Amino acid sequence: MSSFVDINHHFDGGRHYSREWKSFTNPALRDVGCEQPIPATETFRHRDVLSRETWKPKDLLRYLSPTYGKSFRMLVQATEEASQRAPGDWRRTKLSGNAPTILRLSEWALRESRAARNGEVEELFLLIGKVLATIPLQLFILTWPFTRSRGLQLFYPEFPGRSWDYPKHARNPLDASPVAPRTVASKGEVYQVAGNLDRLLAPRLLMVKKKNSWEPSSGRDRPYICISYTGSHFPQDSSGSCRVVEQLAEVMAIEAGVEAYWLDYRCRASTQPELSEDVHRICDVFRGARQIVVVLPDLSLARMQEWGQRMWTLTEALLSSAQMIKFCSTEQTVERSKISLAEEVWMDHETTRLLAEHYTGLVNLSRLELVSLSLEALIRRQYQNPEKLQSTWTQADVAYALMALLRYRPRMDPTDSLFQALARLSLANDSDRIVERMVSMLPDPNAQHHSSFVLEDFLGANLWDIEPLCQVAGVSNDREIILDGCKGISIRWKDIPRIEYLGRSTWKKFIGALSLRSGPAWLLVGIILVGSGSAAGAVVLVMGLLLTVAAPWSVRALYGGKLWGNSAFLIGFEGTMPIKELERMTFGDVADRFSYAPSSSLLCQRSNEERVGLGPDYAERPGTAPPPLPPGHRLFTLIDTGTMTISIFSAVRPPSVALICGREGGMLRVVLCHYERSTNCLHKETVLRMETPMLDKAGLLGWVKLV
Repeated sequence: MSSFVDINHHFDGGRHYSREWKSFTNPALRDVGCEQPIPATETFRHRDVLSRETWKPKDLLRYLSPTYGKSFRMLVQATEEASQRAPGDWRRTKLSGNAPTILRLSEWALRESRAARNGEVEELFLLIGKVLATIPLQLFILTWPFTRSRGLQLFYPEFPGRSWDYPKHARNPLDASPVAPRTVASKGEVYQVAGNLDRLLAPRLLMVKKKNSWEPSSGRDRPYICISYTGSHFPQDSSGSCRVVEQLAEVMAIEAGVEAYWLDYRCRASTQPELSEDVHRICDVFRGARQIVVVLPDLSLARMQEWGQRMWTLTEALLSSAQMIKFCSTEQTVERSKISLAEEVWMDHETTRLLAEHYTGLVNLSRLELVSLSLEALIRRQYQNPEKLQSTWTQADVAYALMALLRYRPRMDPTDSLFQALARLSLANDSDRIVERMVSMLPDPNAQHHSSFVLEDFLGANLWDIEPLCQVAGVSNDREIILDGCKGISIRWKDIPRIEYLGRSTWKKFIGALSLRSGPAWLLVGIILVGSGSAAGAVVLVMGLLLTVAAPWSVRALYGGKLWGNSAFLIGFEGTMPIKELERMTFGDVADRFSYAPSSSLLCQRSNEERVGLGPDYAERPGTAPPPLPPGHRLFTLIDTGTMTISIFSAVRPPSVALICGREGGMLRVVLCHYERSTNCLHKETVLRMETPMLDKAGLLGWVKLV
């Protein structure tokens, strides 16, 4: 059951020890923006992948353990430089390796060997002292090993997450809640939200000329014109403004040779649900009109542009069956083609020009291009009218304006956010899986406005470049979607695990193993022979001493070298570190096993001659200033032992899950997310481009919820 508990002890800023006796530091209250103690926090129910239910509060950042399937508080290893910066809502520990002890001893002993080869006497004596000191320890470890190999882990640790929630809008009705409402009440009105709207074959009403007056009448089998205007020019609460529009509409209808016109506030229903249906099927009315007439106070360019920057007027003009759009005022009339509107009236010339050419038959856009360009134009108009953004109705109107250009039209749900309405519309239509493609795109983290749909990829790809590797099963609350069929990997942050690996048998390794294991035997036999007075004893003793002293070099030859197979992990830490130091920390020695990913993120650097990654100065030279980061971001490093690459990226929080959601340009699109236990939901942090071979080493996931 839900209760309230105190969580302030998790934000004491002190040093503690985990169950594995690993020291860590808690964040302080000021690190999470709190000046006063946090009030008692509610506990939230959580159901894990094994159907175990727990109630815990929302305190520190958590992750789902791939070993136990439970959520634990996140422990993030950090470099010394990164530790100087205030942490977020997660625990920190010192970055340390887990290489084999015997190999670390050899590397420690041989670290001065290069200086000794250059003739430096002090370094030579230091090398001899270290070698002699490590020999007994190495022989002891070889004789009584304390660790047992767990074998190669060929697959990445899976993400043990699953969404148990019903989607608000499911792709398949069988996945919807059995008690999902078919009607919704909002602002004193009742709306039907289930199913799709049928196409409107004829207007419900038209203003028809009857003798000397114009009266509302049936819209069937009558040619008519459509009147377009904006409420900012002619407010509907002003009888004088409405009369001006109606008088101009009557004159334009007679000039067009028809005896009927359609005007929204005179020809639509006044009650729900018919009113909502009429509003969102206006596109059919404009498609069937003989001509579109735009009514303006005057025909100045500024007035035309004000009309052109409204969302609904864009679709009205594009859907006109006539090539020419007539503009009129009380003083004059003028006609403009759709192409000229893109040049003179619509401010986003390139986008609207392509749309105008498509609807005039000059260019044939694909479904994906049409939806992408239309969304771009409509959302731009939304942000050009910031006073409208406070209205939830107006935010969802972007989706309903786009609906005019598509075939299937879901019924309006006034409780939908803009994202929910857009995603629902995309799922209902054959839009070439636009939502799935957008999941793999990275929005500009520096943008002032983040639209619900990602239209421009910060990594430089087009929407149609991305091939989805997952499917959206439904739309949940606010910006949440339910993904199915993607592959997921748990990212390890608490430490660098022991990496098991395979090497090929070579003469060098054979000689190293023979020397390492036979040296003590030669030494023991030599001592016995010398003690017995044998002349050959001295030779055997010297041979044993040489083989024993060579133990550090033999260990390096036997356990070092290139890898021909190793365990697959994604390992993260906060900050950056020189690649050689990182390799020594992971494997115990340096053999150029790791390489920087050449094109995983915008923080990567690569060679001019070959497609190989280069180490940035801020990583290879500690103390060098890092590049400017988006607000709230910090640098993280991701080690991929499956492909032996290193990627540097920036994010607000350390992501604990990597979702493989798409592919593009010969690389995988991997969405890095942090996990929120209170909602059992993944939150998108950033997107990386990673090597394709990791796809076969990752586990397939069922339903997961992603923000």
